[in-house]
Amino acid sequence: MLKSVEGRAQSAQRARYTNVAIILHWLIAGGIVLQILLGWRMGEVEGLGRSVLLQLHKSLGITVLLLTAARLAWRLKNLPPIDTSIGTPIEKKLAHGVHIGFYALLFALPLTGWALSSLSQAGGLKLYWAVPWPNFPLLGFLPGGAQDVLADLSDTAHSALVWVMLGLLALHVLGALKHHLIDRDPTLDRMAPGAEPGKLAEPRLIAIPLVFAVFAGAVYLSKLPQETPRPKPANLATADLYLDIIQPALNRRCQSCHADDNARGGLSLANYSAVMRGGRQGPAVTRGDLQMSELYRRITLARGHKEYMPKGERAPLNADQTAAIAIWIRAGAPATGKVGAMKFTDAQKDTLQKALGSTGEAGEGDTAGVVKAGTQDVLPVVPAADPAVVASLESTGFIARQVDKSSNLLDVNYTAKRPLTAADFANLSKIGPQIRTLSIRAGQVTDDQMRLISGFSNVVRLRLIGNPLTDAGAASLGGMKALRDLSLVESKLSDVGLMSVATAPSLRRVYVWNTGVTKAGADKAQAARPGLKVDLGRSPADIDPNEPVKAPVN
Repeated sequence: MLKSVEGRAQSAQRARYTNVAIILHWLIAGGIVLQILLGWRMGEVEGLGRSVLLQLHKSLGITVLLLTAARLAWRLKNLPPIDTSIGTPIEKKLAHGVHIGFYALLFALPLTGWALSSLSQAGGLKLYWAVPWPNFPLLGFLPGGAQDVLADLSDTAHSALVWVMLGLLALHVLGALKHHLIDRDPTLDRMAPGAEPGKLAEPRLIAIPLVFAVFAGAVYLSKLPQETPRPKPANLATADLYLDIIQPALNRRCQSCHADDNARGGLSLANYSAVMRGGRQGPAVTRGDLQMSELYRRITLARGHKEYMPKGERAPLNADQTAAIAIWIRAGAPATGKVGAMKFTDAQKDTLQKALGSTGEAGEGDTAGVVKAGTQDVLPVVPAADPAVVASLESTGFIARQVDKSSNLLDVNYTAKRPLTAADFANLSKIGPQIRTLSIRAGQVTDDQMRLISGFSNVVRLRLIGNPLTDAGAASLGGMKALRDLSLVESKLSDVGLMSVATAPSLRRVYVWNTGVTKAGADKAQAARPGLKVDLGRSPADIDPNEPVKAPVN
């Protein structure tokens, strides 16, 4: 007993932490940095690549949880060295509070993530695709409704705690730098042995962030696996109703919450079997019956309804995709079958054609670039974009896909969750002639930047959703000669700006949900430009659920 007390006393007198504590500290620090990067990257990719990142994120979260438990156990048995730092009592209390907060978050973040994963993925995890890990204890015994509520709470808490962690991480790093560079005390030396207080060119101050940066860059820029895409159908008749029209729409707009490894509400929409299996609320689709199909009900509720899908600010299925799902369900929700082998009305074929060519943004359906009814868009031929510029854009959150090999045109979609920079627009300008479709959601695009975009001569579809654009910037869009479809949803556009936009000679449709545009303003613009459709939003009433559809021909 006496030897144990003496050992603890000697431990407390150490000038630095033990080797075990130091190793655990930096392993946890590396895990935190990697988790932040994985979370950021997951918002930029989709499909198989996102599933890989999500699985790694979950595995690393459990690893951080175990390392934190080991660190705390070691801390309780081996007291930290004496605090010889220089600072006021308030500063020391703040530092102590930050440390306690870190410990709390290092448990709370993985635990909320583990709970969310357990409520969203049946059968438990496999850490790093190999090591079995059970679901969170007892959650499986809760009623389905309670599981859904708890999943939402876990998701909200997990997201909020990330921001708290970033704040504490910043305080922790700034505090360490203050001790080292301003107070010139040996605080940093306790966790990075050999650090010389007050030395600006201290090798550890350079090596630690450099190692993190190199490691993070390697992870962030690593090539992710991609699914082999289905060959594009030559025309509507040869398109498979489910595989070419319904599943791609569900993949693009629903799988961030309803994939096999992230099945919110127990519902995966990753494939036909999963769709028909349904979730904790019961079947998602009832063959031939829209009223009993929960999937259809959720996507046609009024936006803002607590059960409307998708939740939050995620872009919903557009009107053509929603109508196509209605047609598919009433046709008996077949697993496969060519559209040409089924009997549909001309109106239904037109809807399916638009959904087949839809790029998936909120409220928009377009058939540009897709073979339609025996004809095809004539695409302008432009020089190929500089591969280095495209690679630079893709490394900062853009996805660029070639429309057609013979034309060199590109569909460009911005997927990151940060404001666009001057460097981003400088790169966009370099490939401006090659851009056919440009989508920027919540990129904080300004009026000046919109004027720059208006110079992209081959843009046919432009989607600037959730950006603080005003009438001043909108005035420049009237000069875009190729522009046919435009979305300024959730901008600051008014009736005045709409009239400026309506002067674009080829414009056929403009989407202005949640803007200052009024119905009177929309009517005025449509009267001034015959053939122009101004879309102020949609409701379930816009889709006729009773439109007859004959059973597919077997």
